[in-house]
Amino acid sequence: MVDRQHQQDDTRYAVDIRVFVSVIVIAMAVSFGVGVGLGPSNGSMNVVGITKPSPAPLPSVTSVQVAEPETIVASGVDIQDLHEPAGQHLLVDIKGIESDFLDSEERLAKAMVDTVNHAGLTMLSYHCHKLIPKGVSCVGVLLESHISFHTWPDEGVITLDLFTCGNKPLIPVVSTIQELFGIGINIEMQWSHELRGFRNKDVKKDPDNDNYAVLDHNSDLSQMVWSPIDCPHKEQIVSTLTKFQRVDIWDLVGLEETPSYEDAMKHNLQPGDPRWITSEIVSPTRFLFLDGVLQSENSTHKEYHEA
Repeated sequence: MVDRQHQQDDTRYAVDIRVFVSVIVIAMAVSFGVGVGLGPSNGSMNVVGITKPSPAPLPSVTSVQVAEPETIVASGVDIQDLHEPAGQHLLVDIKGIESDFLDSEERLAKAMVDTVNHAGLTMLSYHCHKLIPKGVSCVGVLLESHISFHTWPDEGVITLDLFTCGNKPLIPVVSTIQELFGIGINIEMQWSHELRGFRNKDVKKDPDNDNYAVLDHNSDLSQMVWSPIDCPHKEQIVSTLTKFQRVDIWDLVGLEETPSYEDAMKHNLQPGDPRWITSEIVSPTRFLFLDGVLQSENSTHKEYHEA
């Protein structure tokens, strides 16, 4: 009798599991639909403590038109020379420059325009960006090609490149760049000059220009002096073109050179002096090149003349 009563109690609360699951799923679907319909839209949501970051402001831009190409060509410029498929590429790195100068778009743009004018080149337009948080990048379009640079004010560094077509020499521009951009104390500069493109080897020597057309990047002058960018000291002493040949004389100190006996005596070097293993006090070696070919250096000039 007792067992029959327990059996009746157990069946009184029995529910089909399929019905139960169906009811739960329907309830969840209805709740989701109500929430989507009555809830806030994406545009009106504002989660406490979370703010949407605003996009970073773009650098300011300055674009300046200086001259029109048609006007320049009409003035009588030798356009054939400008469009040779060859040119010179000057790369210059300077450090130790004042931070304020390197962060001034106006002063840097003026130095760039003055460099172009002193080099006898033609600026058509330039475009500058004042970068965030610091620094300036500029590019100038020349009738002859381009000039560009980028600055790092905190590090006191600027890197600059100048590319031109034709035979007008760029080596003399190195000193101009150092004067106009090397604003500071303890300035250090390194530079490289490359001959680019496909040069016309049939161009005759002309006393009216530096005759870069007869040289190429495989010459001794280019490989030893112009091209290496890490030489601590490169100084042009003579560069001239006679009716017979081109003559170049350079003073050069290589990166890995160390003091000679004469240098040690001159600077009173003592054992343990760190300058023994650097090129800081090394006296430059003077080199003579004829038509880009090495002829002699000052340590062997006696043998050269005797020969």
